[in-house]
Amino acid sequence: MGEAARLTRSIPRRWSGGPDVPFGPLVPGRFLDRPTRFLARVEVDGREILAHLPNAGRLRELLVPGGEVLLAPRAGPRRTAFDLVLCRIPPGERGPEGGEWACVDARLPPRVLAAALARDAVPGLEGGRVVRAEPPLGEGRADLLVGGPGWEAVVEAKSITLVRAGAGLFPDSPTLRGARHAEELARLRGRRRVVAFVVQRPDARAVRANEPADPAFAAALRRAERGGVEVVAGRCAVGPEGVAWASPLPFERFRPDASPPPLPDHVRPGLRLLVCGMNPGRYSAWYGMFFARPGNLFWPAMRAAGLVPPASGPGEEAWLCRERGIGFTDVVKRPTGGVEEVGEEEWRAGAARLRALVRRLRPRAVCLVGLRGARAVLGPSARPGPQAEPLEGVPCFALPATSGRQAAYGRREVFAWFRALARWLEGVAPG
Repeated sequence: MGEAARLTRSIPRRWSGGPDVPFGPLVPGRFLDRPTRFLARVEVDGREILAHLPNAGRLRELLVPGGEVLLAPRAGPRRTAFDLVLCRIPPGERGPEGGEWACVDARLPPRVLAAALARDAVPGLEGGRVVRAEPPLGEGRADLLVGGPGWEAVVEAKSITLVRAGAGLFPDSPTLRGARHAEELARLRGRRRVVAFVVQRPDARAVRANEPADPAFAAALRRAERGGVEVVAGRCAVGPEGVAWASPLPFERFRPDASPPPLPDHVRPGLRLLVCGMNPGRYSAWYGMFFARPGNLFWPAMRAAGLVPPASGPGEEAWLCRERGIGFTDVVKRPTGGVEEVGEEEWRAGAARLRALVRRLRPRAVCLVGLRGARAVLGPSARPGPQAEPLEGVPCFALPATSGRQAAYGRREVFAWFRALARWLEGVAPG
C-alpha cells in the first residue's frame, strides 16, 4: 500500500455537518521542511514535491518534520500544483487525543465568517450579511463590508492557528499589517468597525492578543477598542471535508489577579540545555509561555548571545525543545505575582523536583535563571556563572534574574552573563 493510500485510511471522519468552505479531494502527505515563507516541501507517496503554503505566520507549532498534512490540488499556470491546507496537530501541542486537524490557509477566514453571518451565528452581528468583499480601509482594504438592520460594519478577519494555555493567540509572530489594520479601523468613522478572530483548529476555549510575540499589535488593538472597535471571535470545526464556523469564543484580556494553571514544561531526554526559571509569573502562565512579559530580558539576551535564532521568542519553547535541544522548566511551578510569594517549603520541594527531573532526563547542561532559585537548588553560595559542583552530575550555570521586577543587574551585565553562558555551553555541550 502506498503512503498516500495508507494516510487516507487514517484520516478520521468526524464531521457532523456541512462545511462553510469545502475543500474537495485532498492528497495526504508528510511535511519535510519550509524552504521559503510560502513554500513547503512535502513527501507524497515517496516523492518530494513543493506546495504553496498560504500563510505568512511561523507555524512552528504545527509544521513538524514528518507530520501529516493534506494538500489541495490546484490547476492553472503556477509554480506549484498543490496548496498545503491542513496539518495534524502534534501531540506535544496538547491537541485533542487522536490528533485533530488545523487549517493553515490564512485566506479562508473571510469566507468562513461570511457563511457564519448568513446563519446569524456571530454574536453581536446578528442580521448582518456581506455587502461586498475587500472594502477600502485607509490606504488598503479590509476583508468584508457587512450590512445589517440600520447599520454597516467594516470587518477585518484574522486567522489563528496558535493555541497556548487553551487560548487562540494572534499573531504568532510580529505583524505590521495587523497593527496597521487596527489603527485604520480606529480612525474610520460613520460605520461599525470589527476585528473578527477565526481560530482554525478545534482546541481553543478563548482568544487573546499575543502580546508576548507582538506588543505593538496588542497595544494597537487596545487603542482601537477604546476608540469603539468591536472584537468578535469564533472557533472552527476543521476536517478533510472543509472548515466551518462552529461556535463563538470569548476574547480575553490579562488581569493581574488572574489565577492561571502552572506553566507546562517543555522537556525531553538528552537536551543540550535545560533552562530553569525561578517560578512563572501570572502573566507568563496565563499566556502559556516562559519569560513572556514584554521587558523581560531573557529572550533578547538569548538572541544576542546566539543561543537561539534571531527571531525566537516566547511561544517557541516547543520548537526549541524539539529542534534545538533547549528545554524549559521552573524550580517552583506555582504561578505568582512575584517570587517573594514563594515560601521556603515550596523552594525545597521545587529543588527536589528539579533534581529528580535532571536525573531522569540527563540533559548535557543546566542553566538556572535567577539567583533566588539557584540558591534554593544549589545552596546559598551560588553566584552567577559556572558552578563548581554539578547538579546531579550535570554541568550547571547560574544567571541573574531577567525580570524587571527582580533585576539586581543592569541590562549590560545581564547580556554579558548570557554571552558567558554561550561560551561555557560550547565547552561543556558543543552543538
